[in-house]
Amino acid sequence: MPTVPRGLLSVPATALRGQRRSRPGRIRGLIADAIAKIAAATGLTFVDDGTSKETPSEKRKPYQPALYGDRWAPLLISWTTPEAAPALTGSVIGTGGSTMYSFGTGPKSYVSGSLDLDAPQITELLGVSGGAHYVSAVIQHELGHVVGLDHVDDPIQLMYPEIGAPDGLAAGDLNGLYKLHTALCRTDL
Repeated sequence: MPTVPRGLLSVPATALRGQRRSRPGRIRGLIADAIAKIAAATGLTFVDDGTSKETPSEKRKPYQPALYGDRWAPLLISWTTPEAAPALTGSVIGTGGSTMYSFGTGPKSYVSGSLDLDAPQITELLGVSGGAHYVSAVIQHELGHVVGLDHVDDPIQLMYPEIGAPDGLAAGDLNGLYKLHTALCRTDL
């Protein structure tokens, strides 16, 4: 089963100046808001399955019947640290990606995904004026990877590798997400 390359997102150092300590009490709301925006742009339905005992893993198995029953593992959103998720080193604040599956040589479809958020960096960002906008942009960016978008070369787009101005999904991002809306939703996997 090939895994889509995980997107790495970093926040410019200027976004981290003047930080103060803060507890990330708003993170659930920011995640729900980001999911709602991606759902609206793609037509996909996201279901909140609650919390999981699963921990982040770069080699996450898409089928884990002991944890999730006889179905694909759901999207796992992890509030974690660089020690637990090594891809979150340095200025990388989030990673997101999906796993594809196919029967034999048939068409490949995304069946599961994960999104890891760097809790220490996000906690610091939430303590800065405007930091919640950056966190929201990070979550939307990583969800973009989960549903199939890649990085782009245009710094105005949210799918650019670094967030400059966290203005949310731009026209190119929305166009890419809309194109995903036309993809076949497979029920035979």
